[in-house]
Amino acid sequence: MAMRRPGLARLAVTVSVTALLIALSGCGISSPSATTSTAGGPGATSTTTTPATTTTGPGASRIPHAPLTVKPTTGGPTSVLHFSFQAPAASGRQGATDASYTLSAVGPHGSGCVAVKTMALPRVTRGQIVTAALGPSASGGRWCAGTYAARADELERPICAGGQMCPQFVRLVAVVGPVTFRITP
Repeated sequence: MAMRRPGLARLAVTVSVTALLIALSGCGISSPSATTSTAGGPGATSTTTTPATTTTGPGASRIPHAPLTVKPTTGGPTSVLHFSFQAPAASGRQGATDASYTLSAVGPHGSGCVAVKTMALPRVTRGQIVTAALGPSASGGRWCAGTYAARADELERPICAGGQMCPQFVRLVAVVGPVTFRITP
């Protein structure tokens, strides 16, 4: 039986809510944005990894894709990490839904540093190599020292016309990753 650290559930909820808010913003409108969260006090650390899973709807066709990669795998508090993967599906309008991708990294908490970083990725075509740079400076912070887990999520949400009731759901279609990187002091 695995022992759970206090705060891991809160961290998982923070990442899920962050991804959900990015996906829900502007029901049917996709725009790049980034969200970060900092928390904890001196000496507070926790590390989590998310298992790689894929769920698809009926009749969904997928192409094999390369795993999520990160360079460098070890960096410092102000390092910019470069991620890449092959998109399993196109983003943008897909019938009555809007597909999008987000990239997130979750690591240890510490005072004044970035423990969670999530960003929306630009529109892509099926099979396209997606690249993204993720760094803490846009959030006015630095990475906490320790190990981070990063993943890319393919999400779908309904497209709604103005004045129309819009169901509030986001479906996780696929997860690319996780991949880990380490930040040294």
